[in-house]
Amino acid sequence: MKTIRFPVLGIEMEVGDNIDYRDDGIVKFYWEHLIKLNRERGGNPYEFIPKRLITKNGEFKSRLARSDLACCILRALPKGGSCFTKIYDENHIEVNRDKEIMSARLEKAVIEGIGYVYVRTFQKKELTRNNNLFIGGHEQTHALLILNGIDLLEDELSKIGVANLESLLELFPNSKETICDVGGFYAVIHAYPNKRNIQLITYGVPPYTKNAGKWLYENSQHRINIDYPRFGLTRILVER
Repeated sequence: MKTIRFPVLGIEMEVGDNIDYRDDGIVKFYWEHLIKLNRERGGNPYEFIPKRLITKNGEFKSRLARSDLACCILRALPKGGSCFTKIYDENHIEVNRDKEIMSARLEKAVIEGIGYVYVRTFQKKELTRNNNLFIGGHEQTHALLILNGIDLLEDELSKIGVANLESLLELFPNSKETICDVGGFYAVIHAYPNKRNIQLITYGVPPYTKNAGKWLYENSQHRINIDYPRFGLTRILVER
């Protein structure tokens, strides 16, 4: 057994030696880091890279495609972070990416210790530090879900006065993204234990972010207010 840490959430977890998790934090180039992780695992380095960004020879079509501006201008990335995951059987052979097969193999590896799980979380630099805290919390919550540790986040939420907290998986059975945005909001709150008002500036807000904010608004002393001031930006204000 060993201890792994989810730094933005401030959570530690005991896992088996067959679990390999690391948070890489903010990376300089999102796509190049993804290629690096693919190479680290000995697979196709361009797996998960949008085809419109690379040539047939596997090179970036331009400096723009290589840069993180592609995430916004080419709409090649819906969010600013990733939870890169690979699952292997007991013979170190990567598991077929069929959803049901991966789910069964993941459970065997995490619960029974049969097989191996490799997880890396990372993100690109955002408009503000608070945005990076939110995205870091979101991606690390994905990792908690993968490693069957979401109860650790529930424990932390209860410590900051979140009520009606039975099980996030039962509250949001069809939206893991909502659960991960609850983790994102928690990361922001956790970073500023004595601050009354915390602001995030972003481009638009997906429905699951609104659902996570609404749930926290209704079940804690934290008020999540979303407004749209100007220039296509969205302001999220977290108040105590």
